[in-house]
Amino acid sequence: MKFTDKYIQSLKPEPADLPVRYYRREAHGFAIRVQPSGLRTWFFIYTFNGIRKHMNLGNYPAITQSVARQKYQEAHSLMGQGIDPQEHYKAITEAKGKDANDTFGYFAKEYIEWSERNHSTAWHKTVKMSLNNDVIPLWKNTLITSIKRKDAIKLIEPITERAPGQARNVHRITRAVFEHAIDRDCEMVNPFLKLSKALPNLKPVTKDRVLTSKELSTAWKAIDAGTGDERTKAALKLILVTAQRPIEVTSMHRDQIEGNWWTLQSKDVKNRVTHRVYLSSTALELIGDNEGFIFPSYKIGENKEPRPIVRQTLSQMVSGHKYFGLPTWTPHDLRRTARTIMARIGIQEAHAEAILNHKKQGVVKVYNLHEYDDEKQNAMLLYETELLKILNYKEQQESNHDDEA
Repeated sequence: MKFTDKYIQSLKPEPADLPVRYYRREAHGFAIRVQPSGLRTWFFIYTFNGIRKHMNLGNYPAITQSVARQKYQEAHSLMGQGIDPQEHYKAITEAKGKDANDTFGYFAKEYIEWSERNHSTAWHKTVKMSLNNDVIPLWKNTLITSIKRKDAIKLIEPITERAPGQARNVHRITRAVFEHAIDRDCEMVNPFLKLSKALPNLKPVTKDRVLTSKELSTAWKAIDAGTGDERTKAALKLILVTAQRPIEVTSMHRDQIEGNWWTLQSKDVKNRVTHRVYLSSTALELIGDNEGFIFPSYKIGENKEPRPIVRQTLSQMVSGHKYFGLPTWTPHDLRRTARTIMARIGIQEAHAEAILNHKKQGVVKVYNLHEYDDEKQNAMLLYETELLKILNYKEQQESNHDDEA
C-alpha cells in the first residue's frame, strides 16, 4: 500500500473505550503513528546493528506526506550506506554547538515577546515570571528538540509538591512555548502534552467554595483585627466589594479611576475586553487617595519604577492567617461569593456577568454590544446594600436575639 493524502486524512484514533496508539506502514519502514489524542506522527522504522529503532520524522499535517517521504528517503539512503540516520542527524545538531536559535531559551524569549503583544498585562507577567523563575534557568541552553517527556516530568514534579497552582501555570506556559516552536517548523512532539496522566496534581481543580454570610462577616472583622499590611487588607476586601479578579484589583492604578468608574483597558484584563466597573462608596473608601498604584509594593521594578503588590501577596495573607479561622478559602473565592450573592438577590444574569466581565457567549457576543453601564451601576448599588447587611451579620443576629428576649 502506498500512502496518499486522502488515506492519511482518513486515519482516526481508536474508540474511547480502546485508548491505544497504532501504526500504519508503507514498504521499507515508512510509517505513520496515530495516538488516542488523534495526533499523527511520521516515522522511519528500521533495524541497525540488531537494534530496532523509530526515527521521528514530524507530525502531520505540519509535515506533509511529500515532505515526510523526502525525509524518509534521505534516512533510508543513509541506511544503505551503513550509517545510522538518527545518529547522523544527532551529530549534525551537536556540531552546531547548540546554536542559540535551537535552544529552549531562544524560543522562551520569543514566546515572552509574543505574550506581551497578545496577552493581558497580568497574564503576561505570569508568563514571564514562571519561565524566568522555574524553566529558563534549567533549560536556557538546552536544544529544544532534545527535551523529552521524562525531562518535562522531572521539571514539573517538584513544583507540584511545593505549589500545585504554580505547577499548573508552569505546565500550561511551558507547553505553549513548545507549541510556539512547533508552529515555527521545529520538528518534535510536545513533551508537555497530556502530562496530567503522569502528574495528577496538574489536573484543573474544581473550584466551588462560596463563603456564607456568617463566614464573610467573620473574615471581614478578622482581616481588620489581624496583623499585616493595610494595603493588602484593603485589596483583599476590594475583591469582595467589586467582584473583580484579584490580579486586576492588585494592579489598580489611579489613572484608571474617574469619579465612580474604574476603567480597565483590554491589555489589563484576562479576556482582552475593555471593562468598566462602578465603584460604590465602600469601594472608594477602600481605594483611598493614593496616587499611582493604589496598592503599591515596597519592592521596585527592574528599572526602579514603582510597581503594585502581586496577587500572591493576598493568598499568602489568607493562608498565613490560617484563613482567618474559617475552612480553607482563597481570594478568588470572594469573587465567586460576590457573584453568588448577586444571583440570590435577583440581579439579572446579563448584568451580573457584565460586572464580572465574563465574555458573552455564542451569537450574543456578535449581536449584543450593549455595555450595560447603567445596569451595572444599579446592580452594584443593590449589591453594596446587601453586602453591608451581611457584614453586620453578628450584630443583626444579636439584635434579633435581644428582640426575641
